[in-house]
Amino acid sequence: MTKYNMYLFNDNKIVGKYKTTTDDMNLIFTEFGEEIVRDGFKQKINIKTQIDMYKTFIEEINKQKRHSEKIRHSDFYLYLSCFCALYKFNEETDDVLFLKCKKKKLKKVIN
Repeated sequence: MTKYNMYLFNDNKIVGKYKTTTDDMNLIFTEFGEEIVRDGFKQKINIKTQIDMYKTFIEEINKQKRHSEKIRHSDFYLYLSCFCALYKFNEETDDVLFLKCKKKKLKKVIN
């Protein structure tokens, strides 16, 4: 059950909105970013190279967003994975905002 919306920003403009069950970045990293980091280590890519690759991908998506180009859904999730990986490597943390979802009350309709 989704309880939070996580918003990622670049230059004070929203890049992506993701539904999460927590506002704990370590748990979100485990869910979205851990696999991409693990794959990098399996391919024997060092941390500095991985960080550069993640930053390059994020900048490319930010550029597409600035130019109002169409971005595939899968690229948004890869963007989130790269963001989480950079968070884990202590590279990028300021451009995220969590908002708790409000519970919707059902209105009783009287006939």
